[in-house]
Amino acid sequence: MTDDQRRKLPSGIQTFSDISEGNYYYVDKAPYIERLVAAKHRASGKPIHLVGVGFSSAERQIVAFEVETLA
Repeated sequence: MTDDQRRKLPSGIQTFSDISEGNYYYVDKAPYIERLVAAKHRASGKPIHLVGVGFSSAERQIVAFEVETLA
């Protein structure tokens, strides 16, 4: 594998489009964050609400919204 074919680490890159178009590694850490938060708060007996928001940079507004409650 040549240096041109190797994927780079996305150090300091903030947008997913830059990561995907620039041939960088990407690791989705959302499941780990969910487990970490859930483990901390399940002991209290309170429900956990996960909120997902989709934002369109072209329209400059929220285009999707989803809420999930973990018991």
